Amino acid sequence: MRKGKVLYIAGYGRSGSSILSRLLGAHADVVSLGEFGRLAGLASATVTCSCGETTEHCEFWRAAAAEGSTGSFREFKILSALMRDRPEIWFVDSTKTAYFDAWRPGYYLLAGYDLYVLQLTRSVKSVVESANKGRNRDLERGAPRRRRFEAVRTVFGWFFAHSMAGLYRLALGRKGVCMAYEDLTPDPAEFLSRLGTFMGLDLEEVMVGFGNGQTLPPGHEIAGNRALRESGLGLRKDRQQ
Repeated sequence: MRKGKVLYIAGYGRSGSSILSRLLGAHADVVSLGEFGRLAGLASATVTCSCGETTEHCEFWRAAAAEGSTGSFREFKILSALMRDRPEIWFVDSTKTAYFDAWRPGYYLLAGYDLYVLQLTRSVKSVVESANKGRNRDLERGAPRRRRFEAVRTVFGWFFAHSMAGLYRLALGRKGVCMAYEDLTPDPAEFLSRLGTFMGLDLEEVMVGFGNGQTLPPGHEIAGNRALRESGLGLRKDRQQ
């Protein structure tokens, strides 16, 4: 028997995956986990969930961690426990396919999950400009700093991540799709409509409920862009990343 449905957002960081993940999490049949590959960091009380609580005090992650056993691939055991209670729900993992995470979609596939891959692209120029502002963790602390050769690191990382994402997408056939962040910001309704067709979900309810600037529900997402932890985040066409 196949396990539950997973939408894996593949590609490189600084491409809008955190915002998209939170949009999807506003749908009643979607649970967005953020960068689920960072689950090991839950052992630290300093990790902040998008609900605003540290993971030590967040009821969702405390309960999820209690369900999972210890040992290797612990996050996947926790995910299986979450799916057992909600088998009809989509789970979104936005860890992407950079160097140390490129194997993750393959594991989902081999472990029997019903895997769908969304390759989310953004121009390498825009990604480099964003990366040059500093790492998200530093920006969130208000202490931005640039690493040496940041632009070079980013360009190589971008090409590697999208090469891996493209391979997964092609291997999955109709369960793989490529979409551009540049299409999300000017027309989120059209973007969500196309993505909803791919997932077999009516994502119009996201626009109906939150399309006029209402605040999106925070959900329980970890890691990712600091925007995940903005309490007043809403769907506004004039919002740029």
